[in-house]
Amino acid sequence: MGRRNAGIALALLAVLAAVGGDRGLPGLGLALSWSTPGQERESSEGEGGRPLAFGPFHLPTERFAGGPFTGAFRALRPESARQTLEAARAAGTQLIFNLAGSRRAFQNPDGSFSLERFRARLERFRALDLEPYVEDGTVIGHVLFDEPQDPTNWGGRPVPLETIEQAAALSKALFPKLPVGIGAPAPFLRGFRWEALDFAMAQYAARRGDLLGWLREQTTAAEELGLGLALSLNVLAGSAGGPLPPPQLREWGTLLAQEPSACALLLWKHDDAYFGRPDVAEVVAEIAAIARSRTAPGCTGAAP
Repeated sequence: MGRRNAGIALALLAVLAAVGGDRGLPGLGLALSWSTPGQERESSEGEGGRPLAFGPFHLPTERFAGGPFTGAFRALRPESARQTLEAARAAGTQLIFNLAGSRRAFQNPDGSFSLERFRARLERFRALDLEPYVEDGTVIGHVLFDEPQDPTNWGGRPVPLETIEQAAALSKALFPKLPVGIGAPAPFLRGFRWEALDFAMAQYAARRGDLLGWLREQTTAAEELGLGLALSLNVLAGSAGGPLPPPQLREWGTLLAQEPSACALLLWKHDDAYFGRPDVAEVVAEIAAIARSRTAPGCTGAAP
């Protein structure tokens, strides 16, 4: 058993202690059989790899087929998750998804993160067999929640790194082969030895400063931490608070799509008015062509 797998098992033990016993979670025998990140990539990507997952948040299911996108981010619901996954499989769309829903559903009354409530949100999907979708490349990642670094989201304090790891261990207990990430800039995740967490999802907007400098910070931190990296671009409010003009979308989107360490490039967020513009659609098609022409790594890193 590798160091990373042993660390995940220990993280799961800590979670069980924190939330009070096993209460039906899969046993540690399952946890101890998890693949290493490298083995997961080999089995899920197969010969020749996969294209970069490129697409918007909240892309409607009926838009999976026939459009320019190779991927999408979706918030799954228990009652329709299987239909969404089957539609993505049929269309060849790679999905990164969220299971827990809005942060209000797993906060304490004071606004802080509740591991117990988060666990209950994941448990709603216990009966969902995700392994086939992970193995065939339809599903490439599960994002636990967004912006743990922002104290205004969590009752005045960022979510502790140890708590993020515990939340990731809960996901791994239910879905051992599913890569698990957090919606946060990779540098925020420094100072912790990650075992259950596989990737960071970092979003760029103009207020983050120079794009090249920002991207260098993300890739450097992710590599140091042994994490994968999914990138995101705010197209609706990322240019001085407004939508990205097509020339800016072309410049930024091309640069991010060409980043070799990125497992995905997501766009915040689907909007018929924006993506329906002919000038925007032309640029999106150009970026999609770049995404289809390259091979992307899995959303898992290599242990440092």
